[in-house]
Amino acid sequence: MKHSLTITLLLLALFFSSQIIGLSLITIDAKVEHVRLGNATVSVVKHNATVIGERPEVHGF
Repeated sequence: MKHSLTITLLLLALFFSSQIIGLSLITIDAKVEHVRLGNATVSVVKHNATVIGERPEVHGF
């Protein structure tokens, strides 16, 4: 291995903690609404306006 075990574990801990922090920030920002369309329920994710204005509409992936 390029790094010692201690450095590798530290890098992994930093990586996973940054992922958890990022996901929690997205969870705070996004609002999920459930819309009924006939017999199906569709989840729609809404985002608040940003500092520079409204978020653009994005379709697909």
